[in-house]
Amino acid sequence: TPASLAFPRNVLAELQVVVVPTLILTGSEETRARREIATKILELMPGAEEIVLPGCGHMSNLGNPELYNRLLRSFLARH
Repeated sequence: TPASLAFPRNVLAELQVVVVPTLILTGSEETRARREIATKILELMPGAEEIVLPGCGHMSNLGNPELYNRLLRSFLARH
């Protein structure tokens, strides 16, 4: 791993102290690896929430921009 890509600390451990509202938007057609990462973040971050966009993959904002924007606006309005 190049030094520029190395994390100077344990990022996953630091997620446990994040106290801001966090939305994880994923697509139902996302790769298994990305779904596993989303699940891990949800486990570690208190108050994080996930919304899964049906029929979308990694670029859910392009796959269904109307739904993506509506869900994002709703989340932002609540916080």
